[in-house]
Amino acid sequence: MVVIRLSRSGNKNRPYFNVVVADSKKPRDGRFIERIGFYNPMARTGSETLRLETDRIEYWQAHGALLSETMTRIVKLHAKGPDGLAEMKEKDAKKAASKKAKKEAEGVKVAAEAEAYSIEIKAAADAKQTSLLAKAIKENGKPAVDFEIAKRQVEAIGQLSASQNAKTLILPSDISSIFSAVTALAEMLPTEKK
Repeated sequence: MVVIRLSRSGNKNRPYFNVVVADSKKPRDGRFIERIGFYNPMARTGSETLRLETDRIEYWQAHGALLSETMTRIVKLHAKGPDGLAEMKEKDAKKAASKKAKKEAEGVKVAAEAEAYSIEIKAAADAKQTSLLAKAIKENGKPAVDFEIAKRQVEAIGQLSASQNAKTLILPSDISSIFSAVTALAEMLPTEKK
């Protein structure tokens, strides 16, 4: 089947399209029968954006060639004249702007959800670390007096929570404040006599 379609050329992010008559089984940018115009969507103001040989398009359509969806739209716009092309560019710019705004809104939403999730994970990890440290102090029968032992316990608990994919660690600057809070908590718990 013979089709009239666009064949892309040009550089990256600077497309330029040839309007070609080609066999539908051939690749988009492959072999073609005849070149019957061009479309340059990145053309600067004042330069030619679209040129079509309408008599050749009619000839090929009379001989059974079909227009692609994009070419159907472009041919209709070409029939409207320069106003049609300006309308098409304006419509495409609005579409791109709305798509960008939607993507940014989605990005903000995802960032907010990620932040809420990280706060939830951190709170759960802190609660688990506090309860594990209180349990360790309770099992010793008295609050840990040696700061170095308590520090190693807290670091071990931090490594344990990291290995369980809690995504938070107790930093050395947080150890003293957590230690004092856990010590106070352990003093409130009833101790077991051995």
